[in-house]
Amino acid sequence: MSTRIFDHGDNPEFGNLVTRDEVLFDVSMEPLKDHGYRSIGTTEFGIFANMDDGGEPYLLNTCSNRYELVPNSSIFPVIEAMLRANGFDFEANYYMDDYTVFTVEYIIKGMGIDAGNGDTIDPVFRIRHSYNGFVQYEMTFGFYRLVCTNGLVVPLAGQEAKNYRIKGKHTKKILQSIENLLTHLSKVMDDQPKFEKTVHTMSDRVVEKWEDRVLEVMNATGIKMGRVVNVHTGDNDNRNLLAINAVMNVELNDRQLHGEASDWLVYNAINEGYVYNNDLNTMKPHIREDFDQKVMSYILENPAE
Repeated sequence: MSTRIFDHGDNPEFGNLVTRDEVLFDVSMEPLKDHGYRSIGTTEFGIFANMDDGGEPYLLNTCSNRYELVPNSSIFPVIEAMLRANGFDFEANYYMDDYTVFTVEYIIKGMGIDAGNGDTIDPVFRIRHSYNGFVQYEMTFGFYRLVCTNGLVVPLAGQEAKNYRIKGKHTKKILQSIENLLTHLSKVMDDQPKFEKTVHTMSDRVVEKWEDRVLEVMNATGIKMGRVVNVHTGDNDNRNLLAINAVMNVELNDRQLHGEASDWLVYNAINEGYVYNNDLNTMKPHIREDFDQKVMSYILENPAE
C-alpha cells in the first residue's frame, strides 16, 4: 500500500490562513508496516492524513505506540459548541502549516475595550496543536487589538501572563484544558478592568517627541535599529526604526491626531512595525509575545520625560 507525502510550505509564524473544514481532515494512527514501511526501534507507527480526494493516505509523522493522537475534530468543534452553548459570540481564524501544525484564534465579540482613537481590543484565546510533536498543545489567553491584527496582546503586571498559558501533550491534559475553558475565560474577563486601566494610562500619556520615545523604548528592550551593512564602518540600514516610524506617521495622519502622539501609539507602532512584522523578523510566537510584554512593561514603568 503506497503513501503520499505533502509538499511543505514555509511561513515564519502560523502557516497559511485556511478554512475550518481544512483543519478537520480525517487523521489516524496506524502501523507503518500496514503501509509498506520498515521501522527502526520503537518508531513503529505513523500518523496518516486520510483526505477526501480518492488517493492514498499522506504520511505526516512517525511515532511509537505510546503516542496519544488527539485529532483536531476532538478539539475545535468541541470548543466552538461550548462557546455557543454559553452565549459567546466569536470569530475564528484558522491557520495550518504543513498539514501538521495548527493555530486557531477565537476572538470573543461584544466584550471589548474602547482604547480611544478608533482602537478596539477584544478578548481572545489562541490554541496551538500539532500532529508532528514539534509544537506542544497550548492554549493562550489575552486581548486582541483590531487596528493591528498581527498579534496577541497579553495582560501585563509582573508574572501575570504565565497564568494565561496552558500547555500539555497528553490527551488528559488537552481534554482538561477544554473542560476548564469557561473558567479560564472568566479569569480573563475578571482582569479586564485592570487591563483597560493599563490601556487608558498609555493612551492618556501625551508624548511630545515621539521619535525620541521610540528610540528610548527600542534601546531599553533590546530591539535593534536594523542590520549592519558595513562591518568596518558599523553603518546600519535602520530598517526596524524606519518601519516603526512609518507606522507612527500613518497612525497620526489616518486618525487626524494633528501630531499628538501617545505612549499607546508608540507601543503599537513598535509592535506593528517590528515585533509582529514578518518582513523584518521570523521570531516564534512566544518570543514575539515576550517582546510585546517587555515593551509594554517598560513604557508603563518609565513615562516619557
